[in-house]
Amino acid sequence: MASSTPAPRPQSASVIAELAREAQLGQLSAIDSLDTKAATLMGFAGVFLGLLFSSETARTHWNMRFSISVGLLAAGIVVLGLAILPRHYKFNPNIAALERFYLTSSPETTQAVAVESIIRAISSNSNTLRSKVWLVQVGTALIVAGLVYASVRFLYSLS
Repeated sequence: MASSTPAPRPQSASVIAELAREAQLGQLSAIDSLDTKAATLMGFAGVFLGLLFSSETARTHWNMRFSISVGLLAAGIVVLGLAILPRHYKFNPNIAALERFYLTSSPETTQAVAVESIIRAISSNSNTLRSKVWLVQVGTALIVAGLVYASVRFLYSLS
């Protein structure tokens, strides 16, 4: 793995390795946070659907507008479900590979290889993170639209 940049100084290699690891942990934490948000929104939408279906007012005044609200909420739940589907995320470097190939190398060389490996993992995970963010945003928008539409329709049916 030859690089056109000069080898980092020992102090720099250590600092860069530490920063790369922090960036990777931050990225994985963001992924976990999105999963938590998506699951919470799914639960909230599910509770709202349960309340909507058990409401006497909704049952007696059911029409196409309530059906649209339910459809928006259900679509939001499906999209959020897609966001939290289990995926494989890279967490580099592979310690076994480091031990096998770099055990006798200098710490600076090992740190430089580890940094390259972490950067590859961050790059690989970033595409998944972007799609997860998009799915959570779309799912949230659908749920908010369904809630607003159902609430307005519910209030209108009371008057």
